[in-house]
Order: sequence, then structure tokens, then C-alpha cells
Amino acid sequence: MPKLASPLTDTQIRKAKPREKLYRLSDGNGLSIEIKPNGSKIWRFRYFRPITQKANTLSFGSYPEVSLKQAREMRQNARTLLSQGKDPANIKDESNVITFKDIANSFLERKAKEWSQRHYKTTKNRIDNYLYSLKDKDITKITKQDIISVLKKVPTIKLPNNTKINSDRVEITKKIFFLIRQVFDDAAHNDYISNNIARTIDITMIIPNKHEVEHFKAELDIKNLQSIYKLINEYSNNITRLALKFLILTALRPGNIGNLKWQYVDFDKQVIIYPASAMKSKEEFRLPLTNTMIEILNEMREFTGNLEYVFHSTIAKSKQLSENTLNYALKRMDLDITAHGFRSSFSTLCYENQRQHGFSYEVIETQLAHKVGNKVVRAYMRSDFLEERKQLLIWWEKQLNNF
Repeated sequence: MPKLASPLTDTQIRKAKPREKLYRLSDGNGLSIEIKPNGSKIWRFRYFRPITQKANTLSFGSYPEVSLKQAREMRQNARTLLSQGKDPANIKDESNVITFKDIANSFLERKAKEWSQRHYKTTKNRIDNYLYSLKDKDITKITKQDIISVLKKVPTIKLPNNTKINSDRVEITKKIFFLIRQVFDDAAHNDYISNNIARTIDITMIIPNKHEVEHFKAELDIKNLQSIYKLINEYSNNITRLALKFLILTALRPGNIGNLKWQYVDFDKQVIIYPASAMKSKEEFRLPLTNTMIEILNEMREFTGNLEYVFHSTIAKSKQLSENTLNYALKRMDLDITAHGFRSSFSTLCYENQRQHGFSYEVIETQLAHKVGNKVVRAYMRSDFLEERKQLLIWWEKQLNNF
């Protein structure tokens, strides 16, 4: 006589630790919980289909979002259908539908432990104000076109105070897009959906950045960019070579490579502090220095250490290096890219690989020295994400070196 599985307890499930390989704990009558190596816990119901008697498995969602009691109720509903000769996989039980709102709430609950109260409230308000048309939809039924339709409407949506968004419409649409992606990432991670359809959307096709994407030639393929970086490392003129390396590693504007002065560099704290007068935004900017950037600066000290500018003009040592010099060097290497285009390369590839490096929209945009949010948001945002940006730049350097 086969041994019957002992019913599970909440304590047992809660204390179940991930192992090197996937394993299951059985609650009996076809219900088990699957513990994955990444720590997620997914309810599974195994049964035999009516008529064909072929084995099939249903997912009842993840624990603790779906409790032990709820999973047992879903098992009972499925077994009732089977006793009637019906396949539970073909029956839509409205009570078991997982909506976008369900996933969003679970996402917020988890992030509440990581975020500040202000950031949590801001994100929750964005979901309420901009994503209300998705909230009650079955997460498995939301299409790519549903998401695109929401994004296109973002600039016209009126907030509770009835003020229409006319400024920063590109920025807020990007924020909403990446918020949608995060929610769908959660759904995919917990097996509510098989693929994150939001990751098939090219946001630049909806809101192209007219200031940089259209006017500056950029390389958006990481393999080609790795080849370009390698070619730059072999360029003959030392100052131009190091300036181009510093440019691509930092994603600074070419003008901020040229106007970099030795007095801005703090080797002890491993940071460069650009005064407001040196920046397009007219705000002070701190650039975190990685080990490779420090190596470049140390090498430059041999050439310009006693001069004002780190990277001086090829014509006069008292003048700063011009953007034209950088562009001319790229042409000499037969590269179809501009110095300013490296910023677009950095921006696009950071966003496309956001799941890999894990840094937020605010971190990426701050590294690009873009203003994040409106005046009110910036007034309350005291951090410039210096340490996070350093780690992002380390990740970026690894991509360029094909690590």
C-alpha cells in the first residue's frame, strides 16, 4: 500500500530552504509546492486529463501570495471538475484569475522593505494614476499592444489635481514603462506568465529621444561596441586615446571631457566634482571613479599633470580638447559613430540590460547628468546615487571588455 503524504503546514513551507536543484514538498492528492534554486516557491497540481488519461500539471501561483489554504481550495475545485469529467486546465475560474493589480501589490509589498517611504508612495501613485486600465486585467491576457496603448496615453493623463502633464512627458513615460517591466518581471519570476512581453517593447519607438538618438550616430550592438573600444585602445595619439577611453567609460558629454580640470579631481575620495559652471545642467556633478578611470588619470598626469586641463587641445596646451578632435579621431579609425553617440550607446544598453545589472532609471539618468523628475521631486531627492553609479560603471566596463 503506497505511503500517504502528510499534509503540509505553513511553518514547514516557510522554513523550506532552496537547494542546488529543484525539489518538491507534497500536500497529497496531487498538490505539491515546488522550491526552486532561486528561492521561489510555486504551487503545482498534478492530475490525469479526462478521456486521454495523460498526465498534466497546473500552476496555482506562488507562495506566500497564494496561501496553503487557498492552494487547497484550488485543488478541491480542480478535483471536483475532474469528478465531472472536465479538465480544469480548460475551465476559467474567475476566482483564481491573477490580475495585474495582484502582481503589482505583491511587487510593492516586497519592495516596501527595500525602498524609502517616499519612493514607495511615489511608485504606488504611479500605478494608481497611470496604470488603472491594466489593474483588473488577467496578467496572462495582457498583450503587447495593451501596454503600448497605455504608454502612448501617459503624456495626456490628468493627475488628481487636474493638471495636464506637458513637461517631462518623455521622462515620465520612460518611468512608467520600466515600472511595467518590473511588475511583469515579478509575474514571470513567480511563473504566472511564461515570458515578460514588456521586454519585447522598444521604448525608443514610442518616445524617441530627439536630442540624442536622432542627431548623434551611436553603436547599439554590444559586440560592435566591444570592437570599437578595443580599436580605441590601439589609437596612436596618447592624449586622444585616453580621452576617448574616458569618454566611453563615463558616458559624459564630450564637452565635459574637454573641460575637465585637475582641480576637479579628488584621488583620495576617488571622485571628480564638476562645479555647476562646468555642466550643461548648471548643477554640480559628482563622477565616481573606477580603478580603470584612475589608471587613465594617472597616465594623463605624465602628459598634463602640470597644466590646467586633464585633456588639452592638440593645438595649444593651455586650451581644452575639442569635440571635433575626438570625432576626427573616430573618423580616422573608420568608425561610423560620433563622440556624443557613446552616451546613446550607454543609455540604450543600460536600459536593455537593466535586469542584469539591477540599477534603476534614476541611477542611469543621473550618470548621464540628466535632471531626474520635476523641480519638486528634485528638491526632495537628496541622493545622487554615487555608489550605485560606481557599480553601474564597473558593470559597463565589464561589458566593453567582454568579461
